[in-house]
Amino acid sequence: MTSTGKKYPKLLVAASFRGNTGAGGYPMIEQLLRGWPRDRIIWWYPGKAEKLKEGMCCESFGPGEIPKWMTPHRRFNEIKCRFFELFYLPRAVRNLRKVIRTEKPDVVWMAPYGFATPIFRKVLNKQIKQKLHVSIHDMADTDGLVKKCGRERADSFQSQLEEIYAMSDSRDCVTAEMSQDLERCTGKKADLIIKYGAEPEQIRALREKSANPPSETPSVIRIGYAGTVIAEETFALFIRALRSIGDRLQCPVEVHLFSPFSYKNKSWFDASLIRERGFLSGDEFTREYARSHWGLSIMHLEDSDPRYNGYSIPCKSTRTLADGIPLICLANKNSTLYKMASTHSLGFVSDSRDEKFIGSELLKLFNEEGSLSKEYVKMAVLLETECNAARNRAALFDLLGVQNQSE
Repeated sequence: MTSTGKKYPKLLVAASFRGNTGAGGYPMIEQLLRGWPRDRIIWWYPGKAEKLKEGMCCESFGPGEIPKWMTPHRRFNEIKCRFFELFYLPRAVRNLRKVIRTEKPDVVWMAPYGFATPIFRKVLNKQIKQKLHVSIHDMADTDGLVKKCGRERADSFQSQLEEIYAMSDSRDCVTAEMSQDLERCTGKKADLIIKYGAEPEQIRALREKSANPPSETPSVIRIGYAGTVIAEETFALFIRALRSIGDRLQCPVEVHLFSPFSYKNKSWFDASLIRERGFLSGDEFTREYARSHWGLSIMHLEDSDPRYNGYSIPCKSTRTLADGIPLICLANKNSTLYKMASTHSLGFVSDSRDEKFIGSELLKLFNEEGSLSKEYVKMAVLLETECNAARNRAALFDLLGVQNQSE
């Protein structure tokens, strides 16, 4: 029991990512667990165990890291996958079963993706006593995984993901499109559709900004991009479009790239426009990214990865909106990102490959007086109705068995 008068079950989160990273699905799970007592949460992921420290939502367990040189990425992927299957997979399965057995959680919450998927599926070969909740953030047979582990393995991962989804007691997905496809494959409907959301105070702040927009004109228009540049050809197109209008803007534009990777050697990198900020964690990232006037969210313009484009949505897109930053979206029109942005008329959204057209539209957007004020109103409506963190949290807590003191 806590001071809030609620009784929280002991929760084991088993995910493919660490419990203290700004990447992957962690920010969303961290947001959903806001208010859950830390001593009632355990984290497991395919990595090394870590004691509770600053920046972590809880203590974490794991079987140890796969050596980086044995992680499938670009070269010798077949050999590396075999190493995972023969040596790491059995060890990880044993470790997770041991954690479940010794820590005795009331609820196991799995977020399967990539190489964590077969680990979770094998663990479930032996029925667990705990309530099982499953969150699907991405399908397991996206192009990125196909390149790393081959079509046959990616298809196997997807089949195992669907089996985990069907075996669960409750489940959530990030988009309605994903929920519909998984229901078609498994016969099981998602209990919740959960995107990264805005907290009540963020929605209030947006409404206040729309009523009292900043009066001063910025000396520089800052565009923020967080994370890995996956759709490089789309990013390159955006940079070319900005370059084409540079001398017609009322003030200069800077693209601030927050990523652990450097792109200075890429042919599209333009030092006059791009500022590499590196990887910033926690409060520092939040503070620096919040200085952006616009957030850039991009996907492949061609429908080359339909299993990602059509079902997932970048966490950074709704996270940007929650931070009060309007979006510039370049994506294929069949993608969930394009559909969300166009439905709500957010900022600038396009599937065009014409850099002159994109440039002319950006010029209108940046030079139009009051454009940000209009965006704040539309963003607040979207966040309140579809990406409401408090509403998501209350619904999930109910699914996971949080009880009021009187119950």
